[in-house]
Amino acid sequence: MAKNHKIVGLPLSGGQAVAFQGNDESVSAGAILEFQSPTLTLIAAPAPITARMTLWLIGSLVVLSMVLFATVPVDRVVATTGIVLAQSPNVIVQPLETAIVRKIYVKEGDTVKKGDVLAELDPTFSKSDEKSTSAQSASLKAQVDRLKAELAQKPYFSDGTQYGQLEELAYLQRRQQFNTQIEQYNQQMNSLQAKVDLAKHDIDFYSQRLVGLRKVEDMRKDLEKFEVGSRLNTLAAIDQRLQVEQSLADARSALEGASKDLAAQAAQRDAWIHQWYADTQQLESQQERLLSDMSAQASKNTLRADLVTLKAEADSIVLSVARVAPGTVLQSGVQLITTVPVDAKLEVTAPIDGANAGFVSVGDAVAIKFDTLPYFRFGYAVGHVVKMSSDSFTDPTAGQSNPTGQQPAISTQSPQNLGTAPVYYYQATISIDKLELKHPPASFRIMPGMPIEADIRVGQRAIFNYLFDRILPFLASGMREPT
Repeated sequence: MAKNHKIVGLPLSGGQAVAFQGNDESVSAGAILEFQSPTLTLIAAPAPITARMTLWLIGSLVVLSMVLFATVPVDRVVATTGIVLAQSPNVIVQPLETAIVRKIYVKEGDTVKKGDVLAELDPTFSKSDEKSTSAQSASLKAQVDRLKAELAQKPYFSDGTQYGQLEELAYLQRRQQFNTQIEQYNQQMNSLQAKVDLAKHDIDFYSQRLVGLRKVEDMRKDLEKFEVGSRLNTLAAIDQRLQVEQSLADARSALEGASKDLAAQAAQRDAWIHQWYADTQQLESQQERLLSDMSAQASKNTLRADLVTLKAEADSIVLSVARVAPGTVLQSGVQLITTVPVDAKLEVTAPIDGANAGFVSVGDAVAIKFDTLPYFRFGYAVGHVVKMSSDSFTDPTAGQSNPTGQQPAISTQSPQNLGTAPVYYYQATISIDKLELKHPPASFRIMPGMPIEADIRVGQRAIFNYLFDRILPFLASGMREPT
């Protein structure tokens, strides 16, 4: 069988072509090119499938990236720094008034329980005032109780104190004096009442005798008419009648005078009793006012005496202690010891740049990263925005209730804050809802004043939106500077 012959035209290095006719399968154009020029061999060789697939793969990746940039959302986060604060402020221990320091029992960093003694001041003046006012208050109270018993006409018994015993003795003396005076009035009234009774008896006696004498006189007159009796006997009867009438008039006059004296004496007795009770009531009212004032003063002096021993109001940590030696005179209101409550509920306060404040709203989720613990290793805490300040500040620490250090400043790239213009902040309060820490150190605990970084999640957006938000402002505001 005759073999097929093929003529191949190949370019030469000089630009000419050579014709080759071959009938052997072992002879190929590639062998000739390889013999003539290795570079032409590579150019003339067909592209491998892997090379063609790489081009398609790169193009697909570019298209896929564009699709992902346009469709896949990413979180929008407002990042800021802040500090941990206690909702209740730090407790500042200070003397109420000028006092001498006797001893300080704590130092910075100590943990104290509620009621533990922190420091002691000299109690000389306060204790003296407390004893004086307490004694006066007790004396006035016993006196007021005794006066109230007198006004209520009830017996008064001592409460066992020194002042109560003295007032019980005074009560018995005044009661005896009162009874004696009343007895004197009663005796005088009894004497006058006897005169009244005697006068009434005399009136009855003389009235009855007068009736008889008038009958005798009439009989004497009748006998005289019949010339049986003498004129002398008639005159004697008239004289006796007139004497009895005079005695009756004197008895009536004595009755009237004795009755008036008795009424006057009774009125005098009643007036004395009324005046006695009025004076007692006036004294009781006066002493009760003094007791009220003295009790208030005693309460204040007791408080002052109690404040001589400065105690912890709650379980707390000593934050600072003034550097004073025993015997130092402290003025009123000077800060001696500052403590931080350990059981107070904690929250985070953080300044929000005014350029980002419009994105933050109450309820936004927050990731709280503690500066003392790398979050990628130990985790973080989660919370949410509780409130935002109603006005802005130029000081990042404004609005904090008990800052323990200078708040770190927040860097910004917003156009309105460039240059020397002041940076405005809003104060955000963030709650600590849950700790998602992984194997933190055994000594770690969240303390007021601890610095943190807060990532506030305010929404989502596509990557293209982020790029456009960064590029378009520069394109829109570029090349407008006067310099």
